[in-house]
Amino acid sequence: MSRVLQNKGNVVTREYGNGHSGVDIVGTGNTIDNVIAHSSGKVIWIQTGYGNNVNLPDGTNATYGNAVKIQHANGYCTLYAHLEYVSVKYGQTVSQGQVIGKMRK
Repeated sequence: MSRVLQNKGNVVTREYGNGHSGVDIVGTGNTIDNVIAHSSGKVIWIQTGYGNNVNLPDGTNATYGNAVKIQHANGYCTLYAHLEYVSVKYGQTVSQGQVIGKMRK
């Protein structure tokens, strides 16, 4: 698995399958860490300024909280959700290993 946390180990807390269409990863210990792009690509979606709420009146899906979606050259996308903050902008090209935000505790 590619690294997505800059300083801590990547611990899988929920695997793909059984109705879950992603992999949940947290860092080791109870600390926050930088989240890094596991592959280069283009930022195609950002959501900031929301807690993890559902059914917001403006139609946004804030269940992801602060989030970034990167589209990679192979057409696949990676969604990084539940971030403390986002440090990239919509449309920005990011390199593998570049910090894109900070994870929440």
